[in-house]
Amino acid sequence: MELPHRTSGLIAFQSTSLLLIDIIAIGGNVFICLATARNPSLRTSTNLWVTALAIADLTRSCIAAPLTVATLICGRWNYGSGGCIIQGFFTYYLTLVSLLTMAFMAVNRYCRVVKPALYLKIFTRKRCVAALISLWTLMALTVSIPVLVGWAEFAFHVGYAACVLHFHKPSLTVIFLTLDAGLILIPCTLTIAGCYLKVSRAVREHNDQVIPSLQGAPNLDFQLVNRATIEEIRVTKTLFLLVSTFALCWIPAYVIGFLSRGNLVHISLQGALAVTYLVGLNSACNPFIYGYMNRSFRVELWKLIPCKRTENQVVPHVLSKDTSPQTYTRSQAVVVTAKSF
Repeated sequence: MELPHRTSGLIAFQSTSLLLIDIIAIGGNVFICLATARNPSLRTSTNLWVTALAIADLTRSCIAAPLTVATLICGRWNYGSGGCIIQGFFTYYLTLVSLLTMAFMAVNRYCRVVKPALYLKIFTRKRCVAALISLWTLMALTVSIPVLVGWAEFAFHVGYAACVLHFHKPSLTVIFLTLDAGLILIPCTLTIAGCYLKVSRAVREHNDQVIPSLQGAPNLDFQLVNRATIEEIRVTKTLFLLVSTFALCWIPAYVIGFLSRGNLVHISLQGALAVTYLVGLNSACNPFIYGYMNRSFRVELWKLIPCKRTENQVVPHVLSKDTSPQTYTRSQAVVVTAKSF
């Protein structure tokens, strides 16, 4: 239950940096929840997933992370087996919920931009709520079953400075981690990367079709062309940031956890502690990527800040000579994309 001896400087650095990450995560996710509660227009089916992700990250940051910060300060675990069960369960549970929620959000945005007709049919509010309830329930069972059947227990891990799901047999640890990566991490990574790549490609193809027709139109306001190009660049940067943050936080965390807990490679205590930092960092980044980079949430943020003037932000709607239903639907999809990111 005790951490190895550390210098005073290292204790101060570890505890302060992790506390700062946790404070940012709590503040950012509280803002997402407040913005959704204050503004009914934000309660769309797409933003429902954003709010669910914020609730998951906020709960983990309020329950699990403070116990790790206190442990780093004190140098030992002081919260008994009950505290270990609470921290271990919510850490695993909400981590899995966050991963799968981000994957569902990628599918949601892909359908909204590339398949708008399918989006209206599938992503109704009732179906999204049902999917979220099913997801949260399934992940709770996934984490609880190994403990309930006696295969594992929640125990303190010195390297993580936190409680983890400890299997009684090393072979079960390897099997669990392999299934975790094969059924959750890898599919989520491929889904997120693939969906956002297709969204970015759809925006580019739309501009390739619309801009030439605009350039040949008389009395053209060339600012529309520039805005379309700028919007494409902005959306592409946002999508790149989404995928990059996910990969940089979760892939190293899973690799380090798999190698250290599977006893495949010796990982130092500082290397194992990086997993705790990466999980916390992802919770701190999510509200800024999924919330602040969304224009509707950003406008609501200015309303929450005292003495800050709120300005209406208008997304340019590029018009085209081609008024066929397909072109109109595509144009509307790109406007939706701009508002979503």
